[in-house]
Amino acid sequence: MAVFNNTDDLVKHVITKTWNNGVSYTPKELGFPNNTPNASKKKTAANSLFAVKITDTDRREKYERGIGGAIVDKIIDDALKNGFTINIISTPEEPEKALTKTLTRVYKEKIELELGKALKWARLYGYNFLLMGRKDGQDLDTPLSNKSAKVEYIKAIPRNWITEIVYKKDEAGYRVIPEEVDKVSLNPGIFGKNTAIHASRLMMIVNPGLEEDYITGSPNDTIGCSVLDRPFNVISVIDHMLWSAGQTMWRVGGGLLGLDLPPDATPEDRDAALDSLGDINAKTVLAFPDGYKANVLNTASAVLNPAPYFESAIVQLAGVTEYPKSILYGLATGAVTGSQLDRSTYYSKVVVKQNWISNFLVELLKGFTNGDLKNEWELTWNSPYELTEKEKLEIKKIQSEIDYNKVNSYIETPDEIRTRDGRPGLTQEQLTLLKFVQTKVKEGTAPGAAHQSREPREAPSTIVHQSLNLI
Repeated sequence: MAVFNNTDDLVKHVITKTWNNGVSYTPKELGFPNNTPNASKKKTAANSLFAVKITDTDRREKYERGIGGAIVDKIIDDALKNGFTINIISTPEEPEKALTKTLTRVYKEKIELELGKALKWARLYGYNFLLMGRKDGQDLDTPLSNKSAKVEYIKAIPRNWITEIVYKKDEAGYRVIPEEVDKVSLNPGIFGKNTAIHASRLMMIVNPGLEEDYITGSPNDTIGCSVLDRPFNVISVIDHMLWSAGQTMWRVGGGLLGLDLPPDATPEDRDAALDSLGDINAKTVLAFPDGYKANVLNTASAVLNPAPYFESAIVQLAGVTEYPKSILYGLATGAVTGSQLDRSTYYSKVVVKQNWISNFLVELLKGFTNGDLKNEWELTWNSPYELTEKEKLEIKKIQSEIDYNKVNSYIETPDEIRTRDGRPGLTQEQLTLLKFVQTKVKEGTAPGAAHQSREPREAPSTIVHQSLNLI
């Protein structure tokens, strides 16, 4: 029998019930406002919150709900979003604009969508197969003999298409070391017949990591590592904390619900009343016998404040993902936010991811343009870094000062600077006015100078603004 002599004991009891109810809920069956926290009273925190063996179904559920999907997708989206430039190796100092335009069009039309899916599936499941379709007159299950045949299309193969991964074997029938995929068998229920794809027609994208499970040939084998496996339990905690905190607020609006029982209440009545706290949902109407009274505790000591618990979970999540803490907060809104240091740290990881993707993208571009390009070329990614508005203004200010000094030092003309920025040249009237202003600046008799202090200064700010408007 639970009897409480002070508020703190009651608070601990209700928090404990809220947490235990939260860890036993079934996410896919949850739906406000009809559910009670006890979706399955047989489950306990010991056997339902933390997964010992993580399956593809578990990973998919985490991907489809909450922050798991952002952890998988965001860094790939940021790596690909700003495109690339192409350099001819013999003249690497200047980007080849025509070739960049050609290969960018190939990428946008034939590669971007399927490669993006393959990269994300590899991060979610540990690996993915990308089919490179070539019109060589051969079936998909035959080895590729004509390696000069152009790639006509690519297709990221969904996980549920695959029924078996067949590995190469030696003459005695034993699997070779290192293990090498020979072919992939597809689901006959989807294609209406037994279909296999030879490994020479596939690009295998593996998210690197330490995998030690025995490889059986099942599509569920551990090949590579899912980016959700290490943070899986932390994400589970966050999911359950969200549910528990939500339940508390649905029930009592941010306070904690207690019951005042009459002194003569029997032990059975007390237990029944306390147990009823766990079965309240958003549509519950409370009714008690005479002498019983519901009481919402909303003092500072009684209100459940989940913020410190979420903060701790986010810190742990940052430690096992590629995202700094402040970036993880931004993922909830679909944006990259955070301090400049955290953003720089994050984008440095995006650059590393770009280098990883280059291995696949260059091979695909060469496959689609096989025989069309005469010069050797290399791919350089455009910076993924996104400037904040403050950073953009600071850069404009610095560039304006540089341009102003170049014009006044006769290093560049205003027209050269304006051409660089894609703006039309100055008119004759504007050039005449600019020369007049420059002359007056040197003489110290620029418009407005008579109203300025006689103390030494670098240059009147009005002159700076006039010159900036003309450039």
